[in-house]
Amino acid sequence: MKRDIENIQTTFREETSIIYLRLMKAFEHNARKLDRQRDENVFRQLQSRYEATLKRELAQLAEKFIEQHGERTNMDFLRREFSGQIGYTVTEFRLKINSM
Repeated sequence: MKRDIENIQTTFREETSIIYLRLMKAFEHNARKLDRQRDENVFRQLQSRYEATLKRELAQLAEKFIEQHGERTNMDFLRREFSGQIGYTVTEFRLKINSM
């Protein structure tokens, strides 16, 4: 049982990283077109839109994992773990963007 949960968590983190990298690359591509001095408001709106997309996609991924694996494991535990991972990933996304 413990091994199953560890495998699920690892797979979730891997897929989370793929989504994170895809969205970060897309954000960087779109942000390159902006002049931060002149277009800071547009930059922040773009950041907000990408953060919301990241949260939504990760929440959908978490629900998919819970549906697939919830019967074999503790669903409440998975929800807490996935929620924490989503929060961590979104925070990392925000910090990386703020450092640009």
